[in-house]
Amino acid sequence: MIVSMAERRAILIERGQGRKTRSETLFVPHDSVLVDAAIELRAASDGVKGTYGQYEQQCVGVYRPPRSYSTQTVDPFTREVLSPTTTHPIREDCEFYHWDGTRLTSFATAFFETDPPTIVLHPKLATAIQGDLFATPIERSRMEGAPCTLEVSSYERDPMLRAACIRHHGSDCAACGMSFGAVYGAIAEGFIHVHHRQPLGAIGAEHAVDPVTDLVPLCPNCHAVAHMQDPPLTPEEIKTMRGEMNGPPSHE
Repeated sequence: MIVSMAERRAILIERGQGRKTRSETLFVPHDSVLVDAAIELRAASDGVKGTYGQYEQQCVGVYRPPRSYSTQTVDPFTREVLSPTTTHPIREDCEFYHWDGTRLTSFATAFFETDPPTIVLHPKLATAIQGDLFATPIERSRMEGAPCTLEVSSYERDPMLRAACIRHHGSDCAACGMSFGAVYGAIAEGFIHVHHRQPLGAIGAEHAVDPVTDLVPLCPNCHAVAHMQDPPLTPEEIKTMRGEMNGPPSHE
Protein backbone atom coordinates (compact mmCIF):
# COMPACT_ATOMS: atom_id res chain seq x y z
CA MET A 1 0.00 0.00 0.00
CA ILE A 2 1.49 3.33 -1.09
CA VAL A 3 0.57 6.21 1.25
CA SER A 4 0.78 9.70 -0.22
CA MET A 5 1.63 12.82 1.80
CA ALA A 6 -2.03 13.87 1.51
CA GLU A 7 -2.98 10.73 3.44
CA ARG A 8 -0.56 11.47 6.30
CA ARG A 9 -0.75 13.60 9.45
CA ALA A 10 1.94 14.79 11.86
CA ILE A 11 2.15 13.47 15.41
CA LEU A 12 4.42 14.32 18.34
CA ILE A 13 6.21 11.63 20.31
CA GLU A 14 8.67 11.89 23.19
CA ARG A 15 12.12 10.32 23.09
CA GLY A 16 14.28 9.77 26.19
CA GLN A 17 13.50 10.29 29.86
CA GLY A 18 13.79 13.08 32.43
CA ARG A 19 15.96 16.01 31.41
CA LYS A 20 16.95 14.23 28.19
CA THR A 21 13.34 14.00 26.97
CA ARG A 22 12.78 15.63 23.60
CA SER A 23 9.82 15.89 21.24
CA GLU A 24 10.01 14.45 17.76
CA THR A 25 7.59 14.92 14.86
CA LEU A 26 6.63 11.86 12.80
CA PHE A 27 4.37 11.52 9.77
CA VAL A 28 1.89 8.63 9.90
CA PRO A 29 -1.15 7.58 7.84
CA HIS A 30 -4.65 8.95 8.53
CA ASP A 31 -7.31 6.80 10.22
CA SER A 32 -8.95 5.78 6.94
CA VAL A 33 -5.67 4.26 5.72
CA LEU A 34 -5.09 2.47 9.03
CA VAL A 35 -8.65 1.05 8.99
CA ASP A 36 -8.10 -0.41 5.52
CA ALA A 37 -4.72 -1.80 6.58
CA ALA A 38 -6.18 -3.41 9.75
CA ILE A 39 -8.98 -5.08 7.78
CA GLU A 40 -6.48 -6.30 5.20
CA LEU A 41 -4.18 -7.79 7.86
CA ARG A 42 -7.10 -9.44 9.66
CA ALA A 43 -8.23 -11.11 6.44
CA ALA A 44 -4.71 -12.30 5.64
CA SER A 45 -3.97 -13.61 9.13
CA ASP A 46 -6.39 -16.54 9.21
CA GLY A 47 -6.51 -15.97 12.98
CA VAL A 48 -2.74 -16.26 13.44
CA LYS A 49 -1.17 -13.88 15.96
CA GLY A 50 1.68 -11.73 14.71
CA THR A 51 0.67 -11.37 11.06
CA TYR A 52 2.19 -8.10 9.89
CA GLY A 53 2.35 -5.88 6.85
CA GLN A 54 4.44 -2.90 5.84
CA TYR A 55 2.75 0.18 4.42
CA GLU A 56 4.93 2.60 2.52
CA GLN A 57 8.43 2.47 4.12
CA GLN A 58 7.72 3.75 7.60
CA CYS A 59 4.47 2.14 8.77
CA VAL A 60 4.21 -1.44 10.03
CA GLY A 61 0.98 -3.07 11.23
CA VAL A 62 0.76 -6.20 13.42
CA TYR A 63 -2.52 -8.13 13.79
CA ARG A 64 -3.43 -9.77 17.12
CA PRO A 65 -6.48 -12.07 17.26
CA PRO A 66 -8.80 -12.37 20.31
CA ARG A 67 -6.91 -13.96 23.20
CA SER A 68 -7.03 -14.28 26.97
CA TYR A 69 -4.98 -14.71 30.11
CA SER A 70 -5.72 -16.46 33.41
CA THR A 71 -5.14 -15.41 37.02
CA GLN A 72 -5.30 -17.31 40.28
CA THR A 73 -4.62 -16.25 43.87
CA VAL A 74 -2.06 -18.49 45.62
CA ASP A 75 -0.62 -18.25 49.14
CA PRO A 76 3.07 -17.41 48.57
CA PHE A 77 4.19 -19.49 51.55
CA THR A 78 1.98 -22.57 51.50
CA ARG A 79 1.15 -22.50 47.77
CA GLU A 80 -2.46 -23.07 48.73
CA VAL A 81 -4.88 -21.98 46.03
CA LEU A 82 -7.05 -19.22 47.51
CA SER A 83 -9.30 -18.50 44.54
CA PRO A 84 -10.44 -20.29 41.41
CA THR A 85 -8.82 -19.57 38.06
CA THR A 86 -10.29 -16.53 36.34
CA THR A 87 -10.02 -16.01 32.61
CA HIS A 88 -9.69 -12.46 31.27
CA PRO A 89 -10.29 -11.76 27.56
CA ILE A 90 -7.98 -9.54 25.54
CA ARG A 91 -9.71 -7.83 22.66
CA GLU A 92 -8.78 -8.31 19.04
CA ASP A 93 -6.67 -5.50 17.66
CA CYS A 94 -4.03 -4.36 15.21
CA GLU A 95 -1.04 -2.34 16.41
CA PHE A 96 0.64 0.16 14.11
CA TYR A 97 4.29 1.25 14.40
CA HIS A 98 6.43 3.95 12.80
CA TRP A 99 9.72 2.54 11.45
CA ASP A 100 12.62 4.99 11.06
CA GLY A 101 15.15 2.43 9.89
CA THR A 102 16.48 1.60 13.37
CA ARG A 103 13.50 1.40 15.75
CA LEU A 104 9.75 0.87 15.91
CA THR A 105 7.53 3.40 17.68
CA SER A 106 3.94 2.39 18.45
CA PHE A 107 1.58 5.20 17.43
CA ALA A 108 -1.92 3.73 17.00
CA THR A 109 -4.15 0.70 17.66
CA ALA A 110 -7.16 -0.49 15.63
CA PHE A 111 -9.84 -2.22 17.75
CA PHE A 112 -12.28 -4.59 16.01
CA GLU A 113 -15.14 -4.20 18.51
CA THR A 114 -16.77 -1.83 16.00
CA ASP A 115 -17.33 -2.09 12.28
CA PRO A 116 -15.28 -0.54 10.79
CA PRO A 117 -12.48 -0.80 13.38
CA THR A 118 -11.91 2.13 15.75
CA ILE A 119 -8.48 3.78 15.58
CA VAL A 120 -6.97 5.03 18.86
CA LEU A 121 -3.96 7.33 18.42
CA HIS A 122 -1.36 7.09 21.22
CA PRO A 123 0.64 10.35 20.82
CA LYS A 124 -0.96 13.75 20.35
CA LEU A 125 -1.31 15.36 16.96
CA ALA A 126 1.28 17.95 16.01
CA THR A 127 0.16 21.51 15.36
CA ALA A 128 0.06 22.77 11.79
CA ILE A 129 3.26 24.76 12.37
CA GLN A 130 5.08 21.76 13.87
CA GLY A 131 3.99 19.62 10.97
CA ASP A 132 5.05 22.17 8.35
CA LEU A 133 8.59 22.14 9.76
CA PHE A 134 8.99 18.55 8.58
CA ALA A 135 6.57 18.38 5.66
CA THR A 136 9.09 19.44 3.01
CA PRO A 137 12.21 17.26 2.69
CA ILE A 138 15.46 19.23 2.98
CA GLU A 139 18.36 18.49 0.68
CA ARG A 140 21.34 16.84 2.34
CA SER A 141 23.55 19.79 1.33
CA ARG A 142 22.50 23.43 1.25
CA MET A 143 24.42 26.61 0.50
CA GLU A 144 25.44 29.04 3.24
CA GLY A 145 28.40 31.22 4.14
CA ALA A 146 27.99 34.05 1.64
CA PRO A 147 29.49 37.31 3.03
CA CYS A 148 27.12 40.07 4.08
CA THR A 149 27.55 43.52 5.63
CA LEU A 150 25.89 44.37 8.95
CA GLU A 151 25.78 47.67 10.83
CA VAL A 152 25.85 47.11 14.60
CA SER A 153 26.43 49.13 17.77
CA SER A 154 29.15 47.74 20.04
CA TYR A 155 29.83 48.79 23.63
CA GLU A 156 33.34 48.93 25.04
CA ARG A 157 34.23 46.28 27.62
CA ASP A 158 37.13 46.63 30.04
CA PRO A 159 39.18 43.38 30.40
CA MET A 160 40.33 44.59 33.82
CA LEU A 161 36.73 44.51 35.06
CA ARG A 162 36.34 40.96 33.73
CA ALA A 163 39.52 39.85 35.53
CA ALA A 164 38.43 41.54 38.76
CA CYS A 165 35.02 39.84 38.59
CA ILE A 166 36.56 36.39 38.17
CA ARG A 167 39.15 37.09 40.86
CA HIS A 168 36.35 37.88 43.32
CA HIS A 169 33.62 35.40 42.27
CA GLY A 170 35.74 32.61 40.81
CA SER A 171 35.28 30.97 37.41
CA ASP A 172 32.38 28.64 38.31
CA CYS A 173 28.96 29.54 36.93
CA ALA A 174 26.99 31.50 39.52
CA ALA A 175 23.71 29.95 38.32
CA CYS A 176 24.42 26.23 37.81
CA GLY A 177 27.85 25.81 39.43
CA MET A 178 29.54 24.46 36.31
CA SER A 179 33.34 24.50 36.20
CA PHE A 180 34.75 24.18 32.69
CA GLY A 181 38.01 22.88 34.05
CA ALA A 182 36.26 20.12 36.01
CA VAL A 183 34.16 19.08 33.01
CA TYR A 184 36.58 19.49 30.08
CA GLY A 185 39.99 19.41 31.74
CA ALA A 186 43.00 21.71 31.60
CA ILE A 187 42.22 23.06 28.11
CA ALA A 188 39.11 24.83 29.46
CA GLU A 189 40.36 25.69 32.95
CA GLY A 190 39.21 29.19 33.96
CA PHE A 191 36.94 29.70 30.94
CA ILE A 192 33.65 31.47 31.78
CA HIS A 193 31.40 34.23 30.46
CA VAL A 194 31.06 37.42 32.51
CA HIS A 195 27.52 38.76 32.61
CA HIS A 196 26.49 42.38 33.16
CA ARG A 197 23.50 42.35 35.49
CA GLN A 198 22.42 45.57 33.76
CA PRO A 199 23.16 45.31 30.01
CA LEU A 200 25.54 47.95 28.67
CA GLY A 201 23.12 48.65 25.84
CA ALA A 202 20.36 49.51 28.33
CA ILE A 203 22.41 52.46 29.54
CA GLY A 204 23.96 53.37 26.22
CA ALA A 205 26.72 55.57 27.65
CA GLU A 206 30.00 55.32 29.54
CA HIS A 207 29.40 54.66 33.26
CA ALA A 208 31.04 53.20 36.35
CA VAL A 209 30.86 49.40 36.72
CA ASP A 210 31.56 47.57 39.99
CA PRO A 211 33.10 44.16 39.15
CA VAL A 212 31.73 42.64 42.38
CA THR A 213 28.12 43.84 42.34
CA ASP A 214 27.50 44.60 38.65
CA LEU A 215 29.23 41.59 37.07
CA VAL A 216 28.77 37.85 37.63
CA PRO A 217 30.32 34.73 36.02
CA LEU A 218 27.88 32.59 33.99
CA CYS A 219 28.43 29.58 31.74
CA PRO A 220 27.33 30.11 28.09
CA ASN A 221 24.08 28.18 28.60
CA CYS A 222 22.99 30.15 31.66
CA HIS A 223 24.22 33.37 30.05
CA ALA A 224 21.99 32.71 27.02
CA VAL A 225 19.01 31.93 29.26
CA ALA A 226 19.59 35.11 31.27
CA HIS A 227 19.14 37.17 28.09
CA MET A 228 15.97 35.39 27.01
CA GLN A 229 14.00 38.15 28.66
CA ASP A 230 14.41 41.88 29.18
CA PRO A 231 15.52 42.82 31.77
CA PRO A 232 17.77 39.75 32.04
CA LEU A 233 17.06 36.96 34.48
CA THR A 234 19.25 37.02 37.58
CA PRO A 235 21.47 34.08 38.52
CA GLU A 236 19.16 33.51 41.48
CA GLU A 237 16.13 33.25 39.18
CA ILE A 238 17.97 30.79 36.93
CA LYS A 239 18.88 28.71 39.99
CA THR A 240 15.20 28.58 40.91
CA MET A 241 14.24 27.59 37.34
CA ARG A 242 16.81 24.79 37.30
CA GLY A 243 15.67 23.52 40.68
CA GLU A 244 12.03 23.42 39.61
CA MET A 245 12.71 21.79 36.25
CA ASN A 246 15.73 19.55 36.75
CA GLY A 247 16.63 18.99 40.36
CA PRO A 248 20.36 19.06 41.20
CA PRO A 249 22.63 20.36 38.41
CA SER A 250 24.39 17.84 36.19
CA HIS A 251 26.90 18.34 33.37
CA GLU A 252 27.38 15.01 31.67
